[in-house]
Amino acid sequence: SQFILPIYGKIELTCESKSFKIKKKLNYKKKEAYLLKPLTWCKIKFLTDYSILMVFCDKEYDYKDYIEKYRDFQKIIKKK
Repeated sequence: SQFILPIYGKIELTCESKSFKIKKKLNYKKKEAYLLKPLTWCKIKFLTDYSILMVFCDKEYDYKDYIEKYRDFQKIIKKK
């Protein structure tokens, strides 16, 4: 899991899993954040200049844990 928090500026998240698809805007002034669960595809768009994003993870980074291509992600969630 990852906890996504803008500490300056605005960002837009486009998230997709097997059960949902959402688009969410986060603004640091509103103290908003988003919890991203495993097996969720997430695209991040910075909406303001000098935006800063902080991400808290529940485990140490391992390249093998991440899906790099959207097409691969779609194949994986169809199997589950």
